[in-house]
Amino acid sequence: MTTSSPPDAPGEGSTSKRRLLRWAIGAAVVGLVVLSSVVVTVPEGHLAVVTRFGRPRAVLQEAGAHLKLPWPFERAHRLDARKQLWNTRFAETLTRDQKNVVLRTYVVWSVADGRRFLEAVGGTKAAQEHLDSLVTNAKNALLGHYPLSALVSTEK
Repeated sequence: MTTSSPPDAPGEGSTSKRRLLRWAIGAAVVGLVVLSSVVVTVPEGHLAVVTRFGRPRAVLQEAGAHLKLPWPFERAHRLDARKQLWNTRFAETLTRDQKNVVLRTYVVWSVADGRRFLEAVGGTKAAQEHLDSLVTNAKNALLGHYPLSALVSTEK
């Protein structure tokens, strides 16, 4: 007499496969979250300043993936190190002979030292606001030394 095991209930084998699949997907998601919190990717033309508890620890200038501690301990600030164009708004300026001139100026700038940039300015938006006031003040001071005839002429 041979004994055979009773047949599996319908769907019992597929239930364990589904459970295994759910665990695998959950582990993959947790692994991706952990990986994304410890890896910093630096694109070409950019740099990253890694801060530990708010103090700059390292400047990553080479493109690629770099390791850091997870978020509560370290944070990566990505900065664009390429040349950037900043246009000021149109503004009235007085010449030496008290004539109004409406000008718009532009500045080409880039981040050379990420650590100093982050400590001094804090970010790109703050840098643009600082540049706007610096350029406006310099433009007003410079154009105040010249009469309108030195800027605009009808002669060839």
